[in-house]
Amino acid sequence: MGSADGFLTLISAAVTPVVMISACAILITGVGTKHAGLSDRVRALTAEMRSLPPASGRRPLVRDQLRTFMRRTSLAWIAHCLLYLAALVFSTTVLIALLAVSQHGWGRQTLVLFVLGTILLVAALIAELGELLLAQTTLRSEVEDLLARDKSRARVDRPGSDQ
Repeated sequence: MGSADGFLTLISAAVTPVVMISACAILITGVGTKHAGLSDRVRALTAEMRSLPPASGRRPLVRDQLRTFMRRTSLAWIAHCLLYLAALVFSTTVLIALLAVSQHGWGRQTLVLFVLGTILLVAALIAELGELLLAQTTLRSEVEDLLARDKSRARVDRPGSDQ
């Protein structure tokens, strides 16, 4: 193998994990922003819960939303950690791939690390999907509560109305 061929092999061995590192970095930014927003929402809900009178009809809804937001925050945190771990594994893969080009015994380790990084990335995406599905739960409960309260008020405002 000539030096030009060796150099091209070296570059191609390192490019794929570098692309995966970039993908992880983009996802880390998005998940980090989401985690911060979820944390702010948990703080807002806890403040609302503290300010509600004990007999408030809204307390059960806020309590349920707090539980759901905590599950969402946990899933986002897990995804965040998995993405950082995947980026670390892909970074190690680049180093091992570069070593594998000059020392032929490292090829298997490169493949194992790349597969491990991909598994971590997929696990993070699954956690994010779970968080996304839970997002619908909190939105739905908030809207249903508002609509139920509005319907109650309409009945009180118009006695004898069946609407």
